[in-house]
Amino acid sequence: MPINKRVDKAVRERNRAYMAMDLGYFRAAIVDGNHPHPSSDTVLLASIHKARYECTGIPDKYRHESRAWLEQQGLTRYRGMPWPPAGELEK
Repeated sequence: MPINKRVDKAVRERNRAYMAMDLGYFRAAIVDGNHPHPSSDTVLLASIHKARYECTGIPDKYRHESRAWLEQQGLTRYRGMPWPPAGELEK
């Protein structure tokens, strides 16, 4: 399969996992990518919500849900970047 088709397929799968908050998908990706394992499910959830908030390839409602979850936990955006005004998203 050509590289661009493989990348497109991987992005579609990742975006589906973001929308479903599929922890199993992300746990497998961590193992396959040889990344450090998160210390808890809460850390994994925070990482996914931070990435999901920044993902422009999914519907805005999921990004807003992630912002709400992060704010409820007292967490910031990726690398502490400031939040845009309430109700707005960076594109």
